[in-house]
Amino acid sequence: MKNSKPIILTAAVAGTLIFSGFGAPVQQPSFSDKYWVLESSSIVPAADMNLDGKPDTDLRDIMEDCDKDDAEMFRSDGKMVTHHGANRCDSDEEEIIESGTWKYNPATKQITSHQTGMEKPVVTTIKEVTAGKMVVVYDFTSTDGQKHTITGTYRLKQI
Repeated sequence: MKNSKPIILTAAVAGTLIFSGFGAPVQQPSFSDKYWVLESSSIVPAADMNLDGKPDTDLRDIMEDCDKDDAEMFRSDGKMVTHHGANRCDSDEEEIIESGTWKYNPATKQITSHQTGMEKPVVTTIKEVTAGKMVVVYDFTSTDGQKHTITGTYRLKQI
């Protein structure tokens, strides 16, 4: 399912620059300019993300194997980049593509991302960022009106 991973990562990091005061130097968020790969996720309560009629509890379970090594970068210039990893879904798939834009609000710890091919922006909240790990949360309402939370844990990927 090609669109589930970008939702959680977008549902993972969408911000530009952190300003530390009027006229002050610009600092980059600690997660920017690094590649992040989805290591684990949970969907609570379960939701039918791939529309197969069965509730899903983990995005990685419904991702294609070729997408599981893909990594996302939130560049400091406000652009999102996807590295498709060694396991490509299509033989003509480019190794690295620009996949959208993002903006970060340090006051709310929210990332707003506009992904290529998606109509609406996705807003995610960063719960934790360390040197090698990032945890993000994405809240959404399913078509039946039920509220769900996706929590994604990303690890730093050296490319």
